[in-house]
Amino acid sequence: MGGVASLVTVGATGTARAAASQFKTITPGVLTVAAFGEMPASGIEDGKLVGLDGDMIMAIAPKLGLTVKPLVMDNAATIESVVSGRADIMIGNMRWTSRRAAVMALSDAAYYVTYGSVTRKDSKLPNVVAISDLKGQRLATLTGAASSTDLKKVPDSGGVRFYDNSDAVIRDIIAGRVDFASLDPTMIAYLGSKNPGLNLKHITYKPDPEYPTLTGSSQAVFGMPLANPDLVDAVNAGLAWLKRNKQDRAIFAKYGLTDELYFTPLAENPRIGVDRDTSGNVTGPAAHKPKDFSALFS
Repeated sequence: MGGVASLVTVGATGTARAAASQFKTITPGVLTVAAFGEMPASGIEDGKLVGLDGDMIMAIAPKLGLTVKPLVMDNAATIESVVSGRADIMIGNMRWTSRRAAVMALSDAAYYVTYGSVTRKDSKLPNVVAISDLKGQRLATLTGAASSTDLKKVPDSGGVRFYDNSDAVIRDIIAGRVDFASLDPTMIAYLGSKNPGLNLKHITYKPDPEYPTLTGSSQAVFGMPLANPDLVDAVNAGLAWLKRNKQDRAIFAKYGLTDELYFTPLAENPRIGVDRDTSGNVTGPAAHKPKDFSALFS
């Protein structure tokens, strides 16, 4: 399981010439990517950005005439890096929320996820947990995770601990310092396939409308500055291209993830009326007249 390095800058990779790009970026011709460095969502191998989100960006960026410069950091820092102007885009299985849409321009859905949970194999928790099952349980999640608000509302729990990375969470579950953690389900599945001897089990939530983020499905998105609409439109065109050619499925299969739920749109889109209209146009703080960059992906 990949660990997290704090603000480690890796050299630019890719083949496109800087001068060829029409897009405004912090460094001309370079896409600076803030990545939460936990596989399988994102990581660095041989100086290149990899993982589900990483492979998507590595496929899209050359089409925009951009090389890729990853900045690997803790989960809570990725959003701030874009808002403060240190990165052009952030990735790492970030869930769409209305709060995030107020401060960043969020891409169309890259894929769809529910929160996964992990506990010890000897735990008496059922394989599908209701919120009521968490009474007395010592809970954990990542600092800045979208699940935080819902976890804090769980009645009569043993409290919620926050961590900078999943490695630390897993260590404390194994050591018995926490009982139950809400984490990226792709990471849990990936970890289980790579380390089957960890004495952990992956459990899921019973949907509860009072805990929609924690127990429901979400859109995984990429975040960009509000003031860079062309980049937003181009990344959205790239995501549509990946889906159209089923490259998204090939990327997930590369990391052992084949569940169709990752590619199944939500029954109801929570973004309508927040940062999208019924036609899929960008609204809200990031609203702009859209440009069509699909020709770059023909």
